[in-house]
Amino acid sequence: MQQQQQQQQEQQQQQQQQLLHQCQLQLQQQHQQQQQQQQQQQQQQQQQQHVEGFLLLLRLLRRSNTPECVFSAPP
Repeated sequence: MQQQQQQQQEQQQQQQQQLLHQCQLQLQQQHQQQQQQQQQQQQQQQQQQHVEGFLLLLRLLRRSNTPECVFSAPP
């Protein structure tokens, strides 16, 4: 009887350790996913800023150039 109880206890401990391990893995994965999402959001924001800056530059260039010199054919 004692041996059986010991075996059962050992099995339970093993199962608990496996569960703990699975939980830890899940937590790590969630953490990685959150980090990836944050990085993606940052990248998207940066890209948007680049695009806005580029459009501003274009507008400035269009304003500074008179239509004649932009659209006239070279002599």
